[in-house]
Amino acid sequence: SPPTVSIELASIRANAEEPQGEPPPEDGIVYRVPAWYTVKLKSANPGPPATQMLLASEVVPIPQLGRLAVAVFGDEEMDASNKLVVELNPGLGSLKKLQVERTGVSPASAQAVVDAALAALPKKKTELERIQDETALLQAKAELAAAQAALAPSAPPPASGR
Repeated sequence: SPPTVSIELASIRANAEEPQGEPPPEDGIVYRVPAWYTVKLKSANPGPPATQMLLASEVVPIPQLGRLAVAVFGDEEMDASNKLVVELNPGLGSLKKLQVERTGVSPASAQAVVDAALAALPKKKTELERIQDETALLQAKAELAAAQAALAPSAPPPASGR
């Protein structure tokens, strides 16, 4: 009969089982961290195991046997001005890339810039405000003239021509 082939898996890292303890948070992106296994391909000739021959051996990641992890993003990362980029490994199906890209200015930041710019611009006065300013200026000038007149030495009476 033809020889048969057997495959042997041996975990080389501790993340091959689900961690015990707290369940993952409900908010966020859940993904699997691959477990790393040594995969051995052996010929399975009839007879004692000592006659088996190792054909190949390689360490490979196996996402399906790995543990769950959660990527949690705050409100700042997930506002309307940002874009979430998720890239999966086409061969393994595992998470390859998880990134938040800033795509522009958030609406709140844009409003803050507009508000600051408007506050820095000179404010156009209304007609009433302009009249009130002119009235206050005229009153100040009248008070100055009265104070100057009070401080001036009194002039001698005019001489009469007899």
